Amino acid sequence: MSRFEPEKGELHSLEGKVVVVTGGSNGIGAALVSLLARTHGAYVVFGDLDTASGSALAESLSSPSSPSSSPSPQSTTPPSPSPQKKKVLFRGTDVRSHKDLLSLFTLALSTHGIIHHAVAAAGSNHEGIWFAPHMGMADIQSAPGEGDMLALETNLIGTLLFVRLACVFLREGRDGSGVRHRAGAGGGGEMKVGREAVHEPSPSPCTENRDGDGDGDGDGDADRSLVLLSSIAALTPAPGLPLYSTSKHGVQGLLRSLAPFSLPRLGIRVNAVNPWMTLTAMTRGIENDWKAAGLPVNTPRDVARVVVGLMKAGGKKGGDGENGENKVNGRGVYVEGGRGWEVEGYLTGKEGIGGWMGEKGEREWRRGQGVLGMGDKWASKGSNTSVFDEKKKVGDGTPKL
Repeated sequence: MSRFEPEKGELHSLEGKVVVVTGGSNGIGAALVSLLARTHGAYVVFGDLDTASGSALAESLSSPSSPSSSPSPQSTTPPSPSPQKKKVLFRGTDVRSHKDLLSLFTLALSTHGIIHHAVAAAGSNHEGIWFAPHMGMADIQSAPGEGDMLALETNLIGTLLFVRLACVFLREGRDGSGVRHRAGAGGGGEMKVGREAVHEPSPSPCTENRDGDGDGDGDGDADRSLVLLSSIAALTPAPGLPLYSTSKHGVQGLLRSLAPFSLPRLGIRVNAVNPWMTLTAMTRGIENDWKAAGLPVNTPRDVARVVVGLMKAGGKKGGDGENGENKVNGRGVYVEGGRGWEVEGYLTGKEGIGGWMGEKGEREWRRGQGVLGMGDKWASKGSNTSVFDEKKKVGDGTPKL
């Protein structure tokens, strides 16, 4: 594995960029929201079920005395936030609800006119009663109870719903060259979001600039990215967490399936973070034993720094276009003791695949992957359209038998 160091490589500034985050009220999500606003000068719109903590965090980061008004270390000019806009906005959000997530993205787009990055950080390790030793025949006569699917619904279904929306919202407000589009002339207008028209705000520092990328430097950069919060549980056994582990394997599978397609076709980079033991509410039950064993731990800020590093790693400005050159895409970064390690390329690369397939098997597998390409030829039974067919309409996914 190779080290992933968030502050090295071809990095883009997040100054004035707009980022949508879920799970931002506590833990890793809250650390990320604070880091983006206070240190990197980004505009953040985040959601969470914990409305009390989320509202308090947003208010503290948007207050006039907040350190968020100071310039980011990457910027050579002081930021000029619009007096009409708060640096951080919060909206109560259940990621299992399409309606809630749509409302969150719409808030960001209608407020700022553009979205540059999105992070799916909401998570749960609530397992419910599934494989308990005391379960007998009487216990399995009825379906699992309400809440028994929470980890799966939040971590996997919630992430899928979030990514589905992000893949559209991240493309709003720019074309392939990074040029900002406006629906109406002058200072305001309307743009379509789904089936609804939302009012587009007057020009603000994060939308009104020469090239549409939000930083006003005219570099033509239209970098967009998605970061998924996965887990070490997607890579190794996680005793006692079968639903959580299953959900995170699903997130890792989404990364592997989507990343090769999303950058060349949608212009969106997709990466994931796989934290090990991190000091959050989820790990309080094992925290004392872990520390007593002298094992490495992450702080939420450690993980947030890696997420920010993936957002900033959009490749050399003006030099990569749609070819993806130098762009960090399809990475999975394992975080332990505050250190990041790029593990996804190792697991799916020559050493990882060849290690268990053997040289001949790995060579044949790569030929097979070449045949699959970007998945354009996958088709439902009785249909000649793939899941990525540009002409396929929403609702056409039901197989015709």
